[in-house]
Amino acid sequence: PEDIGNCSSLEVLYLNDNNFIGQIPKPIATLSSLRVLNLCNNRLSGPIHEEIGNLSSLSQLIAYSNNLSGILPRSLGNLKRLRTFRAGENLISGRLPTEIGECESLEFLGLAENQLSEEMPKELGMLENLGALFLWGNQLSGVIPKELGNCTKLEILALNENKLVGEIPR
Repeated sequence: PEDIGNCSSLEVLYLNDNNFIGQIPKPIATLSSLRVLNLCNNRLSGPIHEEIGNLSSLSQLIAYSNNLSGILPRSLGNLKRLRTFRAGENLISGRLPTEIGECESLEFLGLAENQLSEEMPKELGMLENLGALFLWGNQLSGVIPKELGNCTKLEILALNENKLVGEIPR
């Protein structure tokens, strides 16, 4: 319900594995203490709203296996404490925003099986803590940015089933 925004002390919100429909309620973005938001395995649709960037305490944003669409908001770059962002198996389209490189704590980025397109941003190379990057099953094109080599903690890189070309960076 829209009144969820009144739960000002809420730190963890698990709504996964249900049959929720509709959009992610915008009042969730007013929960300034929220650290974990798990919305996976529902039937949520519509975009991830720009207001998500207001959740400065958020460390886990998990929304895979829904019907989310639209582009990823640039405000994701405001989430300096975000360690896990999983929104695979949706209908998210457009370009991966360059601001994702500002998520300095990001360890796991999972956006596989969406409709992301264009080139991978070189700003991904700013994610020094990144250990896993799942971008397979999209429509990414161009070359893999050489800056990805700056991610020295990267253990899993899944870029299969895209339209990437050129050489694999060293």
